[in-house]
Amino acid sequence: MRVKVINRNVRSVQHNSLKIQYRYCVTSTSSIKNPAPDSSDCLKMGQATSNQVHNNPEGGDEEVAAIDSRLLEFRHNFMKAVQKGEEYTHFVKSLISLPCPVSLKYAVLNVKHILEQNNQSEEELKKIPIALGILEKYCRHLLKPVSLRAEMWRSVKYSNPIYRDRVEPLKGSTDVMELMGYSVKVEDGIYFPEGKEPDMELTRNLLTDIIMARQEMELYLIGAHPQPAHIDQYLPQNTIILQQSGYETSSTSPRNITSKTGGEMKNKGELPSSDQIIICINI
Repeated sequence: MRVKVINRNVRSVQHNSLKIQYRYCVTSTSSIKNPAPDSSDCLKMGQATSNQVHNNPEGGDEEVAAIDSRLLEFRHNFMKAVQKGEEYTHFVKSLISLPCPVSLKYAVLNVKHILEQNNQSEEELKKIPIALGILEKYCRHLLKPVSLRAEMWRSVKYSNPIYRDRVEPLKGSTDVMELMGYSVKVEDGIYFPEGKEPDMELTRNLLTDIIMARQEMELYLIGAHPQPAHIDQYLPQNTIILQQSGYETSSTSPRNITSKTGGEMKNKGELPSSDQIIICINI
């Protein structure tokens, strides 16, 4: 992984009560397959340059500092709310609304890579929030105390219908599972290494990223994203045109659908609980 350190005076330390990880200065060539840095490495990485944040080489230092401060504050409050099980939608919307590239808002998840791998049609784009909704449940299950996890939490079988139908269609989903710790690949599925436990800090950061990415894509798909150009830049022109022209006629039209949080979808029976997902693991 190539890292460009811009400023060694890392302001993220101010919000480190939750040990939030940041990868602001990972270059655009980074892949989600790269090993995720530990919290100490993340805190040494520095902050983004002004043209990284604004795509504007003339962006003033004060404006960059203001965005950087808000980014850290929103991320800190968002992660804190997720951990406590509190309402976090307004923090997500605040982060999504910031005028900085998508990749700078995420600590662990390489959203750019996911978009570039799943962007050939509107149907492919729709698979992103569907898969992320299930990956979110896997993360939440790993964060439970061992005594509350399903007996077979260490393995995910490819024959699991939830994984097969909702997660596997997303290109790059196996890499996200690997970030959670499912790094042993065998013929029938993926497994946690024997004797190894989840990295709780990394999993909390990944969960926060997944929640935000899911909601960001839901907003984009219904035409309600406050900064749609930040998503458009990773899509081929034909997908952008198809996606925009479909707003008024398809089921994703803002007139026909409203964005739902994971909790709302679960209450309506559209998303299984984390326990339901794990129960299906060895089918």
